[in-house]
Amino acid sequence: MPSIKYNSKAEPLVFELLPEGDYCFEIVGFDLGISTGGKTKGDDQMELKVAIFKDATFTKKLAQWTENFQFSKSVEWKIELFAKCSGITIGGRIPNDGEEIEFTEDTVLGLRGHCTVHQNEYTPAGSSEKKKNNRVSVWITNKGTIPRNTPAPKVEGEKEVLPF
Repeated sequence: MPSIKYNSKAEPLVFELLPEGDYCFEIVGFDLGISTGGKTKGDDQMELKVAIFKDATFTKKLAQWTENFQFSKSVEWKIELFAKCSGITIGGRIPNDGEEIEFTEDTVLGLRGHCTVHQNEYTPAGSSEKKKNNRVSVWITNKGTIPRNTPAPKVEGEKEVLPF
């Protein structure tokens, strides 16, 4: 169970954008949903929580956010690059061309790789004020793959504790 040491003098953190550049990532969360975007509205969507690290030692997490992947022909290339970049496997091997990849929590959690991060400018719905956040602009495929972070196996009979 996660815990902290209480500090009554703690101050709120100030959000800071990461500088644009190349980083290492690890997939730390997974969910499936339905896209609400313009051209992909109604398509299946994979929501991956991406932890960003300075380098391949994965010792200091710099940031974390969600990247969305729509299962639509027009943006399928993005999922293909992610799969290649992260070294996703089927039964312990790299998939063959044309082979179906099923994206589940088991197939994506712990995947690692290299990516390029940029600063994204956007206007939130219902606002005229522009804001910035970080996004992955490129899933880098020419730096080789990084071994997956395999979570510890669940102990048989262990119950999953839900936060609600």
